[in-house]
Amino acid sequence: MILSVRTLGVENVGSRSFSVAEKPVRQISITLKLSGQPVTSALTAGLRMVKPFVVSEIRKMSLATRAKSTAGMLLARALSVGTSLIRREPIHLSAYEWRRLRFSFGQLGEDLVIVHLLEEYVEHNGFYVDVGAFDPVLYSNTLLLHWRGWRGINVDANPASIELFRQYRPHDRNLCMAVSDRVETLNYMTYVSGATNRLVEPSDSSSLSLIGETATNRIALTTTTLSMILEESGIKPGGVDFLNVDCEGLDLRVLKGLDWSRWKPRLVAVETHTQDDFRAVNGFLVPHGYTCSARVSMTSLFVRA
Repeated sequence: MILSVRTLGVENVGSRSFSVAEKPVRQISITLKLSGQPVTSALTAGLRMVKPFVVSEIRKMSLATRAKSTAGMLLARALSVGTSLIRREPIHLSAYEWRRLRFSFGQLGEDLVIVHLLEEYVEHNGFYVDVGAFDPVLYSNTLLLHWRGWRGINVDANPASIELFRQYRPHDRNLCMAVSDRVETLNYMTYVSGATNRLVEPSDSSSLSLIGETATNRIALTTTTLSMILEESGIKPGGVDFLNVDCEGLDLRVLKGLDWSRWKPRLVAVETHTQDDFRAVNGFLVPHGYTCSARVSMTSLFVRA
């Protein structure tokens, strides 16, 4: 059986065979072709591939428990096939593993810790503000909250990033802005990866990113502040539950641009690359009533007392 799977950005990668049962019932040859129309869900494609075999196998079972076990196994295979198509790498998980799978989109699993620290409030449709948001999925510390019904404001100086947010987070407020502690003109340095784009002083002659990349462009931008963004967005005092700041070295200045007497998030996540960065951010937030609850590699998490 030949199944043509429509997907965006995949071209003539040939055929692959997948086994769909512990004892392969038959092999399915899958041909991926560029059609210009993305698959709504490759997981759905995987389920469609094995559906006939699920039905035929279940009909042969006489015991309910055996049927349930077989159905779970076949569904796990279907999900693995669909996931393999999306990620373009082999995924082989059992039904037991799928049931216990936890998703994380943070760079190093920070989002799982964030959800844990917000456990009391995570199901209450909270509000997040993400400064230096970068991408609605990749390295996102807010996507798991978004899945749970949270909404918020995503801010990034890169127009391409904000366009992605408008596509995948249409119910959020997505702003293409540069943020600092005051209104000023800074140079916006862009890099190939996009994740390390940063703002620097006009007098800063260094073109390297924090991880040593060479800049591809330098653009003069006028900054705003967090307080100005929240005021213009109509966010009432106390209306922010989670603040995420990832601004490649400008993080402390972004924090200083917030009126903490009006907006005091329950949880603040800040990127602190060095121990000096952490000491500076910790020294700023502690007097405002925060305690560092966890550090996940470069991200420091502060809980409101």
